[in-house]
Amino acid sequence: MDSLETPRLPQELVDHIIADVDDRRALLQCSVVSSPFREPALKELLRVLEVDCNSRPRVHKLFTLLPRAASFVGSLEYTLLEDTPTEPGIACAARVFNELQFVQAVTLKAGRGFRSIPDALLDAAFRIVHLQSCHTLRLEGFGYREVKYLGSSSHLRRLELVDAYEISVIPQHLNNPNAGLLQIRCSSADPPRHCWNLTSASQHVKEHSEWV
Repeated sequence: MDSLETPRLPQELVDHIIADVDDRRALLQCSVVSSPFREPALKELLRVLEVDCNSRPRVHKLFTLLPRAASFVGSLEYTLLEDTPTEPGIACAARVFNELQFVQAVTLKAGRGFRSIPDALLDAAFRIVHLQSCHTLRLEGFGYREVKYLGSSSHLRRLELVDAYEISVIPQHLNNPNAGLLQIRCSSADPPRHCWNLTSASQHVKEHSEWV
């Protein structure tokens, strides 16, 4: 007697169904229904990946169990919280960063009491920002050290700085080979608040207006 096969929806139809789901909880449920639903649901869930010390172990476990999942991330938003400077925390965060392959936009946020990114994590972030696919970098609450190091990628087209400090020398010393094509906008955490908008490699304009 022939075994009965469970009928399956065409994968194209599954992809269209998932694409119309805009609720994260529903997408999570779809990701565990069956293998045809798992990958398209994860693609939607990971399109923008928000990570902090609480979610970082789960993300690392997901990337370990399903390595392809890292390629689904288009935008990374990472918040540094109090536990990040510990060696296990830095190592785990660096592993998450190193798994990413096709990120287009990166946001790094300084959490409670942070003024700088630990060296090991900064190196991992440097690798992501220098991916050919990455064109936007947003730094929140960091200063000259991070901006100069991460802003040197020749692939960047937009650099956004929020609540930055020690930024008065950034336009002159960014050391980006394509500075003429790079849009830089920032708001300073140090008074007076001001906005930099780099318009060419040799000329910059200081606008006395707040940008956030």
